[in-house]
Amino acid sequence: MKRIMCSILTLMCFSILTGCSGKTTVSFMREDVTLDFVNRISVLPLENNTEQKYAAELARDVINTEILAMNIFDVVDKGITDSVLHEEAIDPGSPVSQLMLSRLGQRLNVQSIMIGSVDMAGDKRIGSVIVPEMSLTLRLIEIKSGIVLWQASGHYAGDSVVGRLFGITPDDAYKVTVKLAKELLSTIPERQNVPVPVPAAPVADKPVVVRPVSVTTDVVEPAVSEESAPAEPVTVEGEPSPSEQGGDVVEPAVPEEPAPAEPAVDVEIETIEPAAVVVEPSPAEPVDVEVEPPAPVVEPAPGESMTVAP
Repeated sequence: MKRIMCSILTLMCFSILTGCSGKTTVSFMREDVTLDFVNRISVLPLENNTEQKYAAELARDVINTEILAMNIFDVVDKGITDSVLHEEAIDPGSPVSQLMLSRLGQRLNVQSIMIGSVDMAGDKRIGSVIVPEMSLTLRLIEIKSGIVLWQASGHYAGDSVVGRLFGITPDDAYKVTVKLAKELLSTIPERQNVPVPVPAAPVADKPVVVRPVSVTTDVVEPAVSEESAPAEPVTVEGEPSPSEQGGDVVEPAVPEEPAPAEPAVDVEIETIEPAAVVVEPSPAEPVDVEVEPPAPVVEPAPGESMTVAP
C-alpha cells in the first residue's frame, strides 16, 4: 500500500513539474513547400495588442538577432525596411495586400517577409511573486503567392515550479522575450539544398617573367659654370673650317667674371714737417750786357707813306 502511494505521488510531482513549466508553443509548416529558395527575408514591425508601449519593438529586435544568431536567413536591416514602408505609405502593423507584397519584395530584394503580433506582455502575480509573461505569433509569407509558409505561436512566463521550490529568481521581461523568440524560431525546418559558396582555388606560384622594357632617356646637357672656359670649336682634318665654307662663325659668349673687390687697407700717413733751409746769397758776378745802338730815324719824304716794321 505504501509503495502504491509513493508511486502515485511521484507521478503527480512529475506531471506538475513537466506541465507547469510556464512555456507553451505551437507551430505549423506547410508540407508541400520547402524553404530552400528563401535566402533573404525582412521582419516587418509587429502589431502590438498589449498596453506595453515598446513590447513590439523589443520583440522585433530580438527576433532579428535570433534569426542571424541561429543562421536561419539573411535579414534586411530594420532601418531600411522602415524607410521603404514610409515611402510606400504602409502603416506599421496594418494589413498588407498582394500588391504591397510584390512591391516590398522588389524593393527589399527578399523572397519572404515575416510579420506577427505581440498578444500579451506584462506581469502576473503568483502568490507573493510577480513574474513577467509574453505571447507572440509569427508568420513567414512568400512574396509571389502570399501564402503562409510557416507560423508559430507561443506563451512564456518567467516562473517555474522548480524555481518556486528552490527560491530561484524568475526571469525578467527581456529574458522572457529572448527565450520565447528562440523557442518559436527553432521550429523552422533547416534548409536542405542551400548553395554553399565555393572557396577560390589557391593560385599556384608561377615563375616571374621579366620582359625587357624600352626606356627612352632625355639627354640633359650639363650647365656651364661661370669659372669654366668657353669651349673652342673643334676642327677635323680634311674638312673646311666654317670661315672657309663662307659661314658665319659665332663665337661663344664668355660670361663676364665679376671683378674681385679690393680689400680696404687702412694706411696711416705720417706728416713730415719740412726743415728750415737757409740760403746764403752768392757773390755777385759781373754780367756782360750788350747794348744795341738805337736805329736811325728816317724821315719820310713828302708824299710817301711810311711803313713801320713791328
